[in-house]
Amino acid sequence: MKRLVCIVASMVLALPAWAAKKISVSDLGNLLTSMQAEKKSDADVANALKQVELSERLTTATMNRLLGETPGPLTNEQIYVLDARSAFLAPPADEIPTTAAPDAAAQKALLDKAASYVTKTYVELPEITAVKTTLRFQDNLQATAASSGLHGGSQDASIGSAVQEAYHYIRYINSTDSVYSSDHGVETLPADKTRWGSNGMIALEEPAPDLGEVFEAAQKGGSLQWLRWEKVNGKAAAVFSFEIPKKESRFNVNVCCFPKVNQAGVANFSSAAQASLGGPPGGASGTFQTSTDWHNWKTNDVPYRGEIFVDPDTGIVVRLDTEAEFKPGDVVHEEDTRIDYGPIKVGDALAVLPMRSIILTEVAPNGDSQAAGAVSTRRTFFTSEYKGFAAKGKFPELPLNTVVPPAPVVAHKDVGMSGKDVASVNAALDQARKALADKRYADAETLMLNLTQSQPTLSAPWVQLGLAQLDLNKYGDAENDFRTALRIGPGGAQAKDQVAGFYSSGAGPTKNSSFSEGGPETPVKQNLPADVKGTSYASLGEAYAHEGKVKEAQEAFDAAVSTYPTQAGEYRYNEMLVFYETGHSEEQLAAANQAIALDATRAVNYYFKGQALLTKATMDPKTQKMILPPGCAEAYEKYLQLDPKGANAADARSILAAAK
Repeated sequence: MKRLVCIVASMVLALPAWAAKKISVSDLGNLLTSMQAEKKSDADVANALKQVELSERLTTATMNRLLGETPGPLTNEQIYVLDARSAFLAPPADEIPTTAAPDAAAQKALLDKAASYVTKTYVELPEITAVKTTLRFQDNLQATAASSGLHGGSQDASIGSAVQEAYHYIRYINSTDSVYSSDHGVETLPADKTRWGSNGMIALEEPAPDLGEVFEAAQKGGSLQWLRWEKVNGKAAAVFSFEIPKKESRFNVNVCCFPKVNQAGVANFSSAAQASLGGPPGGASGTFQTSTDWHNWKTNDVPYRGEIFVDPDTGIVVRLDTEAEFKPGDVVHEEDTRIDYGPIKVGDALAVLPMRSIILTEVAPNGDSQAAGAVSTRRTFFTSEYKGFAAKGKFPELPLNTVVPPAPVVAHKDVGMSGKDVASVNAALDQARKALADKRYADAETLMLNLTQSQPTLSAPWVQLGLAQLDLNKYGDAENDFRTALRIGPGGAQAKDQVAGFYSSGAGPTKNSSFSEGGPETPVKQNLPADVKGTSYASLGEAYAHEGKVKEAQEAFDAAVSTYPTQAGEYRYNEMLVFYETGHSEEQLAAANQAIALDATRAVNYYFKGQALLTKATMDPKTQKMILPPGCAEAYEKYLQLDPKGANAADARSILAAAK
């Protein structure tokens, strides 16, 4: 059968960094090329990248190209850091569309479209939940100690630093999952009992800026100004800047937590001279000690500025950037937030929802307790992805004729492998793909059996092995291959050993799937790339169908559609074909109807709908004419209308003729 085969590659989130020397994206590429030519080690290249800061945004396409030239995981991590750190900058000049700026009337029309979308669609979103996977990056783990070193009393005083060594470059810290929830587009944060501050880390306890509120304030204040055109996910977007003063702001900041040092008890100090006069021996005695209380730093109505990215055809907002403006003496120095919005299929509805966010912060970790007047700073970057959306209620209609560009997806190579290892694996994968294209299925199977033995923690070889075994009709083996791929995650064990869960967050299956641990279904607990996961689910559905596991097959195809909605039409097409091949006409009909709903111009969908309905046809005993069930003739006629010379046109005409 014709099967959708996605490019199988390891992927992960894009991440952040800061440094002293500013360079362009072109300079970054030249630096990597020269160090590669000099055969510099992974550690050497990573150290060089820690010392630079980009002067323009590192776009997805350029980043993926650079990742193919890195010597190993340490360098990869610093490129992810540079990507996020530059997320708020304009892209290089040669990547900005040269289209002329719209005139004043056209700008107003664009903003009117955006206002209509925000007020009639976005703020009318129902209650939504999702899995929010957040990766934390930080440059300084030092924190005020729980006490000053005077533990039980002054006689217990110890000499030396009470804080850990500070690290001056940004690095990956951890990955966590939480429940994202919003109503009418307004996020609600879950309860959190973590002891922030004393653990050397901060938490943001106000939700991300609300698009509806930000747009209303910017529009009301008349601060929306044309800035430039910019490509977002391959399509030009209109970028408008705005500024919100304090009197019009409802932007609140609540960061946990900062220390306040308290002193209690009595300390007596004496000298050696006092001892010679019969006094106490020299030194300190008493019960003097210090303790540290941790408290939130809060402030309301913070002025801020930012940018709004608008799709010119529909008015849909595809990105929102906000940058808070703090006073010089504030404990929090920076809180910049970027939210990327993309199309998500939730049930049968299509909605534009948050897909990815980046937050850059800088704080004074000692809060108001600045030691000896010195002010240290800590930078923390958060990057989040949102998956597994579910909703309570009906989604509002998107603007008419909406063609939403794909959601932002960043491809990455496996951080746990060197460039040489990646090249070797990719060469074997390419050979297997060519063998499949040439219908040398046994050769592809042999290649991937060897690769899965040598690299058992990589998902891509297991997917390719499963595809080969599907074509060899080894459905049980293929099922196991796809289930293995779905369990692994993009970095596998190697990545976990390198950076403690850097690519594996523990995200659960989507709400639309009944997959569960330990049963016949496949548990998914890693952030596999969406295309890899979608291909694996759809192929798993094919294996299940051939094994007679009809319900499991439908659930697998549903999971494929939910996981990678941009290929939903192909997945439903594959589902329709496999149920046709395995003789499950009811399921074939359901898949055909879903495929038609996704693409009403694809002729073959109507043919296979007709074929499914044809199984219910009867014969008139008097006329010996075929009696087609309702909708059958219409399906064949639609197929012929769309593709009158198609491969199945003669068959469709003969069936219609037999029913006349």
